[in-house]
Amino acid sequence: MTSLFFALVATAVLVGVQAQIVVPSPGNVIQIQPTFRGAFPRTPCLTVFGATNGSALFIQDCSASTEERGFQLTAPVPSIGQIQGQIHIFNTFCLEAPQATNGAKVFINSCVDDLINQEWTWNPNGQIRWAGSQTAIGMCLDLTDGNLSNGNQMQIWDCDPNNANENQIWTSATLLQPLSEIINTAAVTGANLCMAANSSANGSPVFVVPCFDTTARRVWIAPQPGHGNAGSYQLSFGVDGGAPVKCLDVTDGVDAPGTKLQLWDCTEGPNQQFLPAPGPPGNIRWNGISQVFPMCVDLTNGVSTPGNQLQIWNCSTNINQAWFPIPPRQLDI
Repeated sequence: MTSLFFALVATAVLVGVQAQIVVPSPGNVIQIQPTFRGAFPRTPCLTVFGATNGSALFIQDCSASTEERGFQLTAPVPSIGQIQGQIHIFNTFCLEAPQATNGAKVFINSCVDDLINQEWTWNPNGQIRWAGSQTAIGMCLDLTDGNLSNGNQMQIWDCDPNNANENQIWTSATLLQPLSEIINTAAVTGANLCMAANSSANGSPVFVVPCFDTTARRVWIAPQPGHGNAGSYQLSFGVDGGAPVKCLDVTDGVDAPGTKLQLWDCTEGPNQQFLPAPGPPGNIRWNGISQVFPMCVDLTNGVSTPGNQLQIWNCSTNINQAWFPIPPRQLDI
C-alpha cells in the first residue's frame, strides 16, 4: 500500500500536560497511544493478543510484541477528504464495532471491503470516529472508564463535540521494538558501550561492555522515551526472555552521587523506577526520588573499560549520561 508521507499534527493540552497528536500516514505501521498517562508505569498502547476473529482491543504496556500493537490505516476515501478507512492489525484483521451502542466493545474480525462496522475516521483533533454511527455527534473509540490498567478493553462512545474528553483522544507513534540494547557513545575507542550484566544473582553489578561483546547479557526490556513514562529496566537470563528476570536497581535506594547500580528481583519499587528521556541528552533519570535534585544513570568516571560498574550521579548533559535504546543486533536473551 502506498504511503502518502504526511502527518497532520495538532497540539492538545490535557490535564495540564502538553501532548502532541500525530495522525498517521495511510500505509505506515504505527502504534496507537492515548495522550495522557496518569500513574501508569509505562507508555500504554492499543494491543490485540490473538490473530483470530473476536479478539479484543485492549490497552496494554507498549512492551507487548510489535505484531500485537502494530496498526495500519488504509488509504483515505478521496470524496470525503479526510483519513477514513479500515484499521488493520495482523495484516488481514480489522478493528470492528458491533453496534451503535454506548459501551459496545471493540474487537477485530477478518477485513471485509466496504463493511461500515470496520470503517473509521481519524481526525486532526485525535478522535478516531466510527463511520457506522448515524448520529449527529458520532461515536468514537473510547478508553473505557479512562482506565489505563493492562487488559482494559476499548469501547465506542458518543464523541465529545468539544474534543475535551481525553479518553477519546489518540496519537500515533513509531512502532518501537521493546527489546533494546542501551548504548552510550562515550567510549574513546569509538566503539559503543552497552549496559550489561553477567549474573542473575541479587546484587550483581550492572556495568558496560562493548556492544559486540557476547559474554554478558545486554538486551533489556526497557521503558520507552517520551510521554513522561517511568518504568523498570528488565534483563532476562532465561531462554527467549524467560526467567529468571532481574531489574536495574539502585543499591539500597541510597540517594547519593556514586551509588552503584545492580540487579535485583523485580519489585516495582522506587529503587527500580527510571525515566528515560529522548536524546539529546538521553538521560535515564532515577524516578524513585524527588525530582528537585534528580539523579541519572552515569558511566562511572567516564571510564569505558569493560566491567566498569555504573552509578547514579547528579543529572547533567555530560556524555557519561547519554544513553540510547537501539534494536538488538543479536537477540541473545
